[in-house]
Amino acid sequence: MGFDAVGVNALDLAAGLDFLLTITAESQQPLWLSADLIDQARNKPPFPPGVVVKKGGNKVGVIALTGSLPSTINATTAADPAAKADKPAVPALRPWREVLPEQVAHFSAESDFLVLLSGLEATENEAIAAEFPEIHLLIVASRNSEANLRPRRVNNTVITSVGRQGKRLGLMEITWTPDQIWFDQELAQLEDKRQELDRLNWQWRSLQRSLQWVEKEHSATEVAEEPEKTESQKIYRQRMAAYQEELQQEIKALKKRVAALEETAGQRQAGSFHNQFFNLDHNYPEDEKMLRLVAAINEEINEIGRQQAIKNRQQQETREDFPYLGWQACAQCHQSQTANWQQSRHAQAYKTLEQRQRQYDPACIACHVTVDYQDDEVQALSLPSALRGVGCETCHGPGREHVATRNQPQATPGVIRRPQAETCRRCHTSEQSPDFNYLQSINYLEELCLPRP
Repeated sequence: MGFDAVGVNALDLAAGLDFLLTITAESQQPLWLSADLIDQARNKPPFPPGVVVKKGGNKVGVIALTGSLPSTINATTAADPAAKADKPAVPALRPWREVLPEQVAHFSAESDFLVLLSGLEATENEAIAAEFPEIHLLIVASRNSEANLRPRRVNNTVITSVGRQGKRLGLMEITWTPDQIWFDQELAQLEDKRQELDRLNWQWRSLQRSLQWVEKEHSATEVAEEPEKTESQKIYRQRMAAYQEELQQEIKALKKRVAALEETAGQRQAGSFHNQFFNLDHNYPEDEKMLRLVAAINEEINEIGRQQAIKNRQQQETREDFPYLGWQACAQCHQSQTANWQQSRHAQAYKTLEQRQRQYDPACIACHVTVDYQDDEVQALSLPSALRGVGCETCHGPGREHVATRNQPQATPGVIRRPQAETCRRCHTSEQSPDFNYLQSINYLEELCLPRP
């Protein structure tokens, strides 16, 4: 796709470090980077930490931080002293505070503009920007957010990101200068110091008025021959005099600093940028070669999922402790509601995956079955046919206890008549259902499924 460099991200390691090393070895471009990733089995980095490329007459340095590993990988960094060359690669991470100082020092000296590709969280990215003004642009790998991150400056670093899943594109046009700054910090310091000097001058004037009043009070006390009061005023006058001297020295030093800043501030030329985000919607033409590649990958993913389902399949309907029974159990009493549900898109949810040959895709399955397996896609792949599709229990809760106690007057715990918005939004996210309206949807379903009087 024409990238000069790519930062290794947690999702790139989902199939293992050996797999990534194999496919990246097949091509020289793009260059894969990571400064914090280490092969624990060999105690060495599997990828270079950064690179310098020439762009627009400037040398652009790029450093990458992976930041996190897939949840299936233990992120410890202990080296294996018995490592062998043919041993499987084991990815681990070093803390950014250990690796960045050396890399920033090296690549900032070799480049005119320094970019950091980061897989870290927001608070850590801001800490990096505050600590390393040599980094000019910090691009965040957005794993959780679907929204773009508008560029904002922290110290001498601009931080930005595009939403996840590659559905958006960011274009930043940068005008850069040899001074390598986004703004002249001395101008800001000059304004701050001028305000501070104004404040001290005000305190000085206030102090002079106070001293005049003290002298007047002291003279009146001496005339009245009040020795105790005169002594306390003497101590107060001494303290005021010491404060006056301290304030005078502070004003003198500040005037000197302001004068120095007035000579240098504004002399350096700051860089600038213009940023745009683009949504890659259906108005953009499809690339036939890429479509064939995506179709082949989806087919392979589906086959892997199918094998996992066969290996891990559990006959939940035969387990007495499994709380879900499937829509057929509900139909024994709720016949009219079940008949209406069978005409709904919820009932056809699993079939839509079958039509696209994606029924074994872990990325899709959790929202097309009855059981809430958002964090265990393998179990979702292994569900029996009665629990395929978005069934009654998805919205109303597990039904086994309800069926067992249906002749009892009290309500069954965990079974609800009207599902909460949080239940719907587990799957109807802004990414998957941008126009989803909970109230409209729930009213439609109630009208569809509830029996008419």
